[in-house]
Amino acid sequence: MRTVSALTAAGATVKVLAAKLGTLKGQHGEVQIDHTLATTPSVAFDAVVIPGGASPAALAKTVDGTAFVRETHNHLKTIVAGKDAAPLLVAAGVKADSIGGFRFASSKAEWAAVIAAIAKLKHCERSEQAV
Repeated sequence: MRTVSALTAAGATVKVLAAKLGTLKGQHGEVQIDHTLATTPSVAFDAVVIPGGASPAALAKTVDGTAFVRETHNHLKTIVAGKDAAPLLVAAGVKADSIGGFRFASSKAEWAAVIAAIAKLKHCERSEQAV
């Protein structure tokens, strides 16, 4: 998957989470699931990337999916999300224009901004923004 490749190339350690273990088939290939949302706390990660496709809408209907995204946001961490993530963000109570939230990056400059936000680790200014 291109997202995993871009993050890895920038030096990130990427872990893939889903509702259950196995593989996810995406538009750009398959990716192995490392952990489940039910067994892995959001505080273990510096940022979350919500991919496109049908997965975000499916996760929006689960307690584990919405809780993970809400907790990531409440811990002031970066959330990288594409347009398909809207149902999950809404279900988690996260505003799409929230500080530290990004759409998917396609250009090198956009990826640089995403990587810089992830490197920041926390967006403390979000704590003053209405959640």
